[in-house]
Amino acid sequence: TSILESIEFDKFIQNKFNSNRHFRLMEWIGDEDHRTIFSKINTRPILKYEFCVGQFIYELTVECKWYKKYDDDINGIKWSENEQFDAFQQYQKNNNIPVFVIIGLGGWAYQPKYLFIVPFNKMKSPSVSMNLLYQYKNNPNKLIHFDYKVGRLSTL
Repeated sequence: TSILESIEFDKFIQNKFNSNRHFRLMEWIGDEDHRTIFSKINTRPILKYEFCVGQFIYELTVECKWYKKYDDDINGIKWSENEQFDAFQQYQKNNNIPVFVIIGLGGWAYQPKYLFIVPFNKMKSPSVSMNLLYQYKNNPNKLIHFDYKVGRLSTL
C-alpha cells in the first residue's frame, strides 16, 4: 500500500464519520507531512472523534489500514508492528478511550470491497485472523455509527 493510498483510505473513513452529524473530528495525527514514517512509529491511533448524543459526549479513536491484496488464510493480516501494537494497548489503558481498528480490503482505497471495524481489545497481536475479521464485517457503502450503550462502532 502506497502512502497516497493510505491517505485515500483515511479520507474515505473520515467521510463515513463526518457524514454522521453526531461525530466531531478532534484530531488527525500522521498527516501527509509525516506519512513516510507514521505507520511504524505512530504511538496512538490516527483519528480521534467525539460522539455527541444529547448531553453526552463519548471519545473514541480509530486506526485505519487498507490492503489491496490479501490472503484468505489462517495467518490473516499483519496490521501493525509490535511497537505500535504495544503503544496502542498502553494508550487505551492510560486514556480510557476505546480504540477501533478499521481495515479495508480489496477494491480501491477510496472504495474498499470489504470493511471491518474491530475493537482493539479483541486484537491479541499485531496480526489479525480472517476469522476474527469476518466477525466484524461491515458494509463499506454505509455511514459509521457508534452504539454508545454497548460501545460498538459499525456501519448502519
